[in-house]
Amino acid sequence: MYLLFIITDSDLQSEMKGLAVEPIFRWKAVDSLSEERTKLRYLFPDIDWIFTDLSVPDFEKAEKPELESLVDRYCDLVKENRPDIIFSSIFDIGALIHSYIAHKNNYLKAPSVESVILCNSKGYTRKLIIPEDHNIKYKIIPFSAGTDIDVDEIVDSVGFPLILKPACGWESNLIQKCDNKVQLIEAVEKITGPGVDLRSYHDVWGKILVGLEEKYELLETAYLLAEECIGVEAGDASVHTVEVCIQEGRVVQCEFVDNLYWENNPQVFLGCSVPSQLPESVQLEAFKMREKVAQRLIGYGMDNCFFNIEIFAMKDGSVKVMEINPRLSFSYLDLMKMMCNVDKLRSLFYIQLGKEISPPKFLYVDDVDAPRHCVNFYLNSHETGKASDIFNYDHLDLLIGQNNPYITFNLLINKYQEIKLCTVSGINFCYVNICGKDFNDCKQKFKPIYHKLFINSEKLGLWQDGDSSSDNKGAK
Repeated sequence: MYLLFIITDSDLQSEMKGLAVEPIFRWKAVDSLSEERTKLRYLFPDIDWIFTDLSVPDFEKAEKPELESLVDRYCDLVKENRPDIIFSSIFDIGALIHSYIAHKNNYLKAPSVESVILCNSKGYTRKLIIPEDHNIKYKIIPFSAGTDIDVDEIVDSVGFPLILKPACGWESNLIQKCDNKVQLIEAVEKITGPGVDLRSYHDVWGKILVGLEEKYELLETAYLLAEECIGVEAGDASVHTVEVCIQEGRVVQCEFVDNLYWENNPQVFLGCSVPSQLPESVQLEAFKMREKVAQRLIGYGMDNCFFNIEIFAMKDGSVKVMEINPRLSFSYLDLMKMMCNVDKLRSLFYIQLGKEISPPKFLYVDDVDAPRHCVNFYLNSHETGKASDIFNYDHLDLLIGQNNPYITFNLLINKYQEIKLCTVSGINFCYVNICGKDFNDCKQKFKPIYHKLFINSEKLGLWQDGDSSSDNKGAK
C-alpha cells in the first residue's frame, strides 16, 4: 500500500488550496509501483501523482497496535501537509480510515466514524439504520470462544432458509446459507471453530473507533448475524443498488442500478446495468427508502460522501434492504461516464471541496443517438492455477487497443498471479463495460468477448449457445 500525494494542474487547480492524500489499497491487477502509477495516470490524465512509500502491515493479520500506528502516521502526514481532500479506497476499511483521519483533522469534509461503523457493523445497520418497513427478519447472536449457541432460538426468530454471517475479525468470507437445522449447526461450528478470527471490532481497530465501544456494546464482542434468505433464485425478488450522495446535509439522487446474476447459479454475480428496468412505482418506493436511510445516517454524522444501499425489490412491489456500504461503488464508474458523462471520482473530489454536486442525467434524454443501456459485466471464473493459463491477456490487449468508446475494460487479476482458491461466486478477472440498445444487445456484444478471453470457456458452463443463463435476473 502507498500513500499518494495528489497535485492537480487542470480545472481542480483553482478549487484546491493544497494537496490531497489517499491511503490506497493495492489493486489486484497491479504488481509493482510502476504499474500502479501507470494505471492511476490513465484514469486521471490531468492529475500529477506524487507517490510516497508508506510501509503497512497485512490488514488481515495485523494486531491492533500496528493498525493504530498506521493511522497515526496518516494523521501526522495530513497534519503536516494540510490537504483539502482525502480520497478513500474502494474498501470499507478505507472509508473507516478516511473518517478517522478527518476526525483527527476536523477541517476535512468527511463522514463521521460513527456513521461508517454503523454501516460496517451489520447488526447495528439492521438495528439502527434500516427502517422497520424495509427490514427483513434477523437475529444478533453475541458469542465468545466456548459459548454454546442456541440454534433453535435462531430458527424461531428467522426461519429457513437463512444466511449466517460472522461479525468478527476478518471472517466475512465465512457467510453461510442454511436450508435446515443440520446445515445451521454445521455453519455455526464452522464459523466459531478453531482457527477462526474471533476478534471484536474493538480488538481489531482499537482507538480508531474513537471510544464508540462504550456506546455500542457489540463493538466489544464477536457476534453472529442471522438473516432470512430472500428468494432471488425462486423469483421472489431481484437485487439492485441505490447509490446516494450526501453533501452538507443535502441528499443528492444518484444512479439506480440493476444487479445481474446467472440463472443456473444465482450465487454468482454477473454484473450490473443502467438504467434500471424496474417499474417506476418500485423505483419510487426505493427512493422513499433511500430518504429514510439517508436521514438516519445524517443523524449519526454521515455527510460529504457517496454511499450505496443494496436492496431486494420484492415481487409484491415492496423494497427490503440487503446491506449498506459506506463508500462509493467503483463498479459503476465507467457506466456513469458512458451513459451520463459523469466522472464519479472527480465528483468525489468536488464534494470535499464544497463544489455542489448535481443528480446525473442520461445523455439519451437530449441526444437520440446516445446509448440507451450499459452493462458492467463481470468476467468470473471458477478455475484455479496460473492466471495466464485461464485468461487470454494478449487478446485483452488487442481489445483495449481498439479504443472503442462503447466497450471498456478494467483488469483486476494480472498475468503473474496464481489462483489458489475460488469462492462460490468465482474469481473476477475483469470488468467489461458495454453500451447498446438494451440489455440483450449488450449481452450479444459481450458473449464473443467472454469466450475469447477465457481460454477454457467451454468448460465453464456459462454463455453457451442456446443457454438462457445470462438472462437479466436484476430486472422484473
